[in-house]
Amino acid sequence: MHRVRIVMVVVLVGLLAGAAFAQVMEYEIVAEGLNSPRQITVSDDGSIFIAEAGVGGEEIGVDEFGSETPIGASARVTVVSPDGEQSVYVDGLFSRGYFGGYLGAHKLLQAGGLDWLLLGEGLPAENMPADASPVSALVTVAEGEFTLVADVLAAETAENPDGEEVVSNPTDFAVGVDGEIYIIDSSANTLWVYTEADGVAPAASWPVTNDVSAVPTSVAVGADGSIYVAFLGGFPFLPADQGGTSRIERWVDGELAETITGVNLVTDFVVAEDGTIYAVQFADSFGDAGYTPDSGSVVAVTADGVEVIAEGLPYPYGIAVDANGDLLVGISTTYVAPDAGQVVRIPMGM
Repeated sequence: MHRVRIVMVVVLVGLLAGAAFAQVMEYEIVAEGLNSPRQITVSDDGSIFIAEAGVGGEEIGVDEFGSETPIGASARVTVVSPDGEQSVYVDGLFSRGYFGGYLGAHKLLQAGGLDWLLLGEGLPAENMPADASPVSALVTVAEGEFTLVADVLAAETAENPDGEEVVSNPTDFAVGVDGEIYIIDSSANTLWVYTEADGVAPAASWPVTNDVSAVPTSVAVGADGSIYVAFLGGFPFLPADQGGTSRIERWVDGELAETITGVNLVTDFVVAEDGTIYAVQFADSFGDAGYTPDSGSVVAVTADGVEVIAEGLPYPYGIAVDANGDLLVGISTTYVAPDAGQVVRIPMGM
């Protein structure tokens, strides 16, 4: 069985109440050989779906800044069956380079008997290969055929809610209690909502303030129907204790009800039935050389504050709860060699 070493922070009770120490423990690798793993979902039968943004390709494209970037069809979705068998579920999706990382497939969710697939930012339309899979869109996919559900780029082009550059990189989506679909658009600083009756419309937007972009990254729906939105925060990505802008917001009936601080560089999160938020922090800081390596973590957020569950992770990104109530976390999600990505299991027994 494959194992990975993760530093866990354990809070002592009894005579040592309030003290903490780091303990190295070993955890199972659920999936490996991944390329830029992003969001993770678990189906009703316990299958684990991992969207991979890919590693671009051998072709060169021209991005929105007029710069050359590697492109290809290396994005995909990997599935791990309930008995642990790993295989490719959807292949040949468009992937492009982006600031040292990659954009491509961001999430696959099974719901209503369909496979719902969220695809990230592509190149400007005039620079996209004619045979590329859809980009900046939510689609359903069956037997390699795509059906467009929500054209997020078209909505951004028509609405541009944040008033900034017209660009769209949808990175996460969640289904609301009434069947509406909430889509996070990191590049547009916007939460979109899709319904079959009304199409795609802005539900909330966060304009650039003092040259700092909000960069929302993830969305979840609580048991009570509340909408939670997590933020990476804006450059220079300061830690929370230095005034960083990373946070998690809770929205009720279209109004901001709560802002949760004390988190840093959040890329994904889940809300447990008891209201605890388990959030992935991509790194603890950003410096001249970029994000600090091996400084990612998973934290639990409750009314009592923020507690570290696992730290010392190499560029973690996605998180989900598996059929046993344990946490699944993607690591080595960018800035690493091809096929280096993994998904590991953190025992929680929720």
